[in-house]
Amino acid sequence: MTAADQGAVAEPEGTGDAPAVWMLAVGQTLTYGCLYYVFAALIVTLEAGTGWSKTMLAAGPTLALLLTAGLAPLAGRMIDRGHGPTMLVAGPLIGAAGLAVAALSATPAGWIAGWLVIGLAQAVALYETCFAFLTRRLGAGARAAITRVTLVAGFASTLAYPAGAWAGPALGWQGAVMAFALVAAGLAMPVNLIAVIRLKRRAARVPRALPDPPGALGAALRRRNFWLIAAGFGLMWLTHAMLMTYALPLFRDRGAGAALAVMAASAIGPAQVAGRVALLIAGARLGAVVATRIALGSAVVAV
Repeated sequence: MTAADQGAVAEPEGTGDAPAVWMLAVGQTLTYGCLYYVFAALIVTLEAGTGWSKTMLAAGPTLALLLTAGLAPLAGRMIDRGHGPTMLVAGPLIGAAGLAVAALSATPAGWIAGWLVIGLAQAVALYETCFAFLTRRLGAGARAAITRVTLVAGFASTLAYPAGAWAGPALGWQGAVMAFALVAAGLAMPVNLIAVIRLKRRAARVPRALPDPPGALGAALRRRNFWLIAAGFGLMWLTHAMLMTYALPLFRDRGAGAALAVMAASAIGPAQVAGRVALLIAGARLGAVVATRIALGSAVVAV
C-alpha cells in the first residue's frame, strides 16, 4: 500500500461509478491476458515457429518482470502524485508497442527489446496502479470496487490460453503476438480510458497523499520479518510463474492432447476466483495468518 492509500481521506460510499468499476475490471482482465499471460498461452507456438530455445524465449518475459520490479518505486511515486489514470491508459498502449516490436523484428534482439517495453507497461498498468487509483478516488468504497476487479480479472488466464490455442495455429507466432497487441491497444486502452474519465468525474475529491513517516522504510528493511515475508511471496510467485508458463509443455510432455492441456491451464483462473470468494465468505472468521498458511500448504500439495 502506498502512502497515498494510507493517507487518503475516506469518501462516502456510493461516490463511485459501478459501471466504471466493472469496466476497469474488464480492462485489467484484458491487460493481464495480453501482457502477462501471452507468453504462457503461446509458448508452444513460439517454440515451434521461431526455432529458438526455451531459454531464449523465456529471457524476454524474465527481463520484463525484473524491469517491472526495478521500476516499482518510481511507479509508486508517480501514483502518489496523481498520475495513476494516465498510467492505466498508457500502459496497454506501451505494452501493445512492445508486443509489436517482439513480433515484427522476428530476431532474438528484437524479442528481448520488445519484452523490455512490455516490462515498462506492466510496471504502470496492472493491479498496483488500478487499486491505488480506486483507493484515491473512492476512499471507503474502494474495498468493494477492488473486490469486483479481482473477481473478474481472475479469468484473464482462462481467456488467454484458449485465445492462444486458436491464434497460434491460425495466425502463426508473429500474427498471434500481433493479435494480442491489437486487443491491448484496441480494447484494454479504450475501456480503461472511459472508466477513469467516469470515475474522475463522479468522485467528490481526490484525497491528498500524506508523506511517509521519517525513517519508515529503513525501519521496515531492518526487520527480519519483512525479509521473510518478501522471500515467501517471492518463492510463491516463482512457483506460480513456472507452472503457469510451462503448463502447456508439461502436459504435452506427459502425453496429454492440446485440448486437455489448455483446459487444465485455463482452470487456474476460475480456481483463483473461487479462492477469493471463499475468503470473502469466511471474512473475519479466517485471519490473514491462517489464510496464508492454507494457501502456501495448498500450493505445496498441488505441486
